[in-house]
Amino acid sequence: MLALAPFEGQSVSLQVEQCLNGRHKEAGCRRCADACPTQAIMLYPQNERSPHGPLLPQLNVEACVRCGLCLHACPTDVFSQSNPPEVKLAQTISNLPDAPLALACSQHPDPAMTTAPVAAVVRHQRCLASLSLSHLIDLSHNGQRELWLDDTSCAECPIGHVQPFIVQTAAAANRLLQAFDRSSAIHTLLSQPELLAAETSPKPLFEGNQPKLSRRGLFSALGKVTQPAKPNTDPSSQPSTSGPVPVSQRLPHHLPASRQRLRQQLAHLGEPVEESLEIAGLPFANVKIDAKACSACHLCARFCPTEALHFVANAESFGISFKAATCLDCGICAVACPEDAISFGLQLPATTLVANKADWLVVGNLTPCAGCGELIALGDNEAGTQPLCYSCRQSGGPMQPLKDTAGLMADLLKKTL
Repeated sequence: MLALAPFEGQSVSLQVEQCLNGRHKEAGCRRCADACPTQAIMLYPQNERSPHGPLLPQLNVEACVRCGLCLHACPTDVFSQSNPPEVKLAQTISNLPDAPLALACSQHPDPAMTTAPVAAVVRHQRCLASLSLSHLIDLSHNGQRELWLDDTSCAECPIGHVQPFIVQTAAAANRLLQAFDRSSAIHTLLSQPELLAAETSPKPLFEGNQPKLSRRGLFSALGKVTQPAKPNTDPSSQPSTSGPVPVSQRLPHHLPASRQRLRQQLAHLGEPVEESLEIAGLPFANVKIDAKACSACHLCARFCPTEALHFVANAESFGISFKAATCLDCGICAVACPEDAISFGLQLPATTLVANKADWLVVGNLTPCAGCGELIALGDNEAGTQPLCYSCRQSGGPMQPLKDTAGLMADLLKKTL
């Protein structure tokens, strides 16, 4: 691979504690490592003395070119960067008239010469693969401005093999815009040659890192920047440093800032017009639970990083609800389910993307496990047989003293963490 100087911007930081693989050792997430064009991100065991433990990401700072792809390839925001160049890019574009624009990367040899049907070209200070789904919707002013992503120079770029990510993100942005009755505003030059001019022509070129804002424009732009969520500093909510860490603190729920931004942008689009949305390639999932197989162990809700799955129960019954708008499509719920009760649909009601409510996936009655006494769902248990929870079925007997809820959950987690 040819050498490539690092792009503009500060070094990338890692919040490894947010990695799905650390949450569940069988999560199997490799999105960051597979996306990284320079192999600067590799997955290693958390503990060298335990090579079979969870594989967590490590960043080789010297190999990292700060292309920005990892910042949105990771669904849980493990990777972050202070003052990313996309902030100034958004400010620059917001100051330009609502005419079609082309976006070129900093490696493009002659970005002002283009065949795209645009009024001007804006040069981004790094790879166009850094532009996330929410970035593209925002830069297109919610579909009101056509954007042409110039990927014609990717073939000669040392990291040009990320070009499919650019195309996929553009396609996902268009599908969401269409669901809200907006035009397909995001284009790539290589995928739509029939809409291009026969020959290149010069266009005004603007640098994406030089917004040249007036004082009023500066404060207006700052108001559009979504600040990352502040860490929880409540001492009562922090894990204890002595004794066993409660399960609720080992598996905290948190909605990543990137999903918060996307939810805000979709809300600005209004009400969707499509009744059903094909979700392949979109960062959403339609979780389904087989009521006959579910044992109410609530591990799916425990492991869900955003609490998109929520478990409630009393002494007699239980329910599991699902909020599609906060689901990251990480699949960890299916991995954690010991009963293989979870599956995924191919479509999703479009209204659920902006709805601030959850739908019930399964409700049922509870009965004591004949082995340990923990309340479980009857499910598909045959009449006349003694109902056993997953752990007791696997072990052939009680896992912990009767009614020891904390002990039972600890045993369940030992099988999955």
